[in-house]
Amino acid sequence: MAFILALMGAVSTASGTPTPSGVASDAGAGEVSAFVSEAQAVVFTVGALGLVWVVGFSGLCRRGGLDRRGSREVSALPALAWFFVAVTVFYVQFFAGALVSGVFDIGAIEETLGGVKVSSVVGGGAALVTSLVAVGFLVVLHKAAPRAGMSWRWKEAGVGALSMALVFPIVASVGALAAVIAAMLGAASGSTIAHDTLEVIASGRDNPWAWGLVFAVVVGVPIVEEVIYRVGVQSAVRRLTGSAWASVLLTSALFSAMHWSIIPAGSRHQLAALFALSVAMGAVFEWRRSIAASIAMHGVFNLVNVALAVAG
Repeated sequence: MAFILALMGAVSTASGTPTPSGVASDAGAGEVSAFVSEAQAVVFTVGALGLVWVVGFSGLCRRGGLDRRGSREVSALPALAWFFVAVTVFYVQFFAGALVSGVFDIGAIEETLGGVKVSSVVGGGAALVTSLVAVGFLVVLHKAAPRAGMSWRWKEAGVGALSMALVFPIVASVGALAAVIAAMLGAASGSTIAHDTLEVIASGRDNPWAWGLVFAVVVGVPIVEEVIYRVGVQSAVRRLTGSAWASVLLTSALFSAMHWSIIPAGSRHQLAALFALSVAMGAVFEWRRSIAASIAMHGVFNLVNVALAVAG
């Protein structure tokens, strides 16, 4: 994701060595199909269709459906303030990567420890710094807009984790369909692992330093990116349009577009799965009125991707 691209870009600048530039965010079918059987793929598809029917029947997809439990009140702050949060956290990740690279002599570390350890130091360190900034924004925003869903509630985090378990078949099925269409159009197939960071983690599964990257992917990225896209962008769009679904869809379009340069060319059809994932996280954020739900969804999804990559 953009976060990891920024972090690893700092390492590349400091040492001139190729470094990871992606993160586990879209487990589309290209990744899933490498780890599950055809029978499991059928189960995923059937489960996805069933879940789509249930969601449609419940009315969540209708106008105002996401606000049935009450709407998030983002009017306490102007749209520009919400956008400011998104832009600030987005650029902090670049500065955090540069800061960690400057504090630690990356060139010397790489010479003595190797690329995986450098990636772990920079990725994990920058993830920690940027996450702290993002959490700080959540604390301030909760006081400024107490009904905008900025507080952390463990119950909602649990709902988010469970929601990802239910949504995963849909994301996998969208990825499967995208892969089939790409193959029919003659697109070149990419790696079964569509992100360089996952490949580094998978290749270094026996290296304890890889846990720094795992922390960045599973903990840091969900916090940072949910604050950028759900808290910042989605709240700003909702403030401007007054529509929950408009904010979810427009934010998801931006979320996917920001990953275009990060996903390898042969795997870019998986942006469809990434869009589906973002829509799900944005919808749950609006439905539950808690950022804890979407952060938990994002974290569980990335954790599953890491587990699949390591298992493969």
